[in-house]
Amino acid sequence: KFKSALFLVGESNTGKSKYIELIYRLLGDGNFASISFADLEERFQSGAIYGKRLVCDADMKVQRAKGNGLFMKITGGDPVQIEYKNMNPFTTIHRGFLLFASNAMPRWGGNTTEAAYNRMMIIECNNIIPTEKQDPDLHNKLFSERKVIVSLAIRALKNAILRGYKFTRPASMDKSVKQLRRNNSPTIEFFESCCKEYDDADRNINHCMARPTMHRVFRDWCKINVPSAYIPTAKEFYRDILQYKKMTEGNLIKLHHGYEYYKFTLTLDAKRDFNIYDNVNIDTT
Repeated sequence: KFKSALFLVGESNTGKSKYIELIYRLLGDGNFASISFADLEERFQSGAIYGKRLVCDADMKVQRAKGNGLFMKITGGDPVQIEYKNMNPFTTIHRGFLLFASNAMPRWGGNTTEAAYNRMMIIECNNIIPTEKQDPDLHNKLFSERKVIVSLAIRALKNAILRGYKFTRPASMDKSVKQLRRNNSPTIEFFESCCKEYDDADRNINHCMARPTMHRVFRDWCKINVPSAYIPTAKEFYRDILQYKKMTEGNLIKLHHGYEYYKFTLTLDAKRDFNIYDNVNIDTT
């Protein structure tokens, strides 16, 4: 019902693993599964999560995943097909929670809509504990306070339910999610670094660019800057810009002599880098 997953992101020695170890111990053996974000997309992993209260990876290594299909189904409360080797699959709704810890957020292809990012709660873990201040017995000390910890957690859960099954999200979390969206999307990174918007794009075709030309430059840019990333199709590029700018189709595209143009163009530097020659030879702003 919360439609959320928690990501702890930061350097080593910030307490991420201690936090997760405590949760493991509170849940008890057999009630959690250790699977990375990337491995969720592998076949038969749905069988590994069946019946678990927590799907977690305390030290996520892989930083690029094939997609996020199972992640979206689990966090969305959608039916999940459970597969085991040499057994007939069956469908159920997973009622556990997802928790991952890593030095950096993963990247993925597939669903990169706003809904995918809205389900990610990112906590930046930046408080590195010096070696001389690390307590090797901290795990047991925390567990000795389990009654208080669980009591506080239940109280917080009740408050979240009263808010309509919503976690509180500090501004820093929203900032981290926004940065993730940019880092994960070559479309947004390209738009921010290589494109320019003019106020008079509705009236001045010279401040627009034909859709095929824009996507061709985008593909060439991806091959240079993100060679291992999935390159969105022209339709996906269009959709990504719409979502990022929160615009309707009529506000993004201009028709001119029967051709479609984006109501933005390349920066002068990008035009020079990718050999685009048009009527805008100097920056007039």
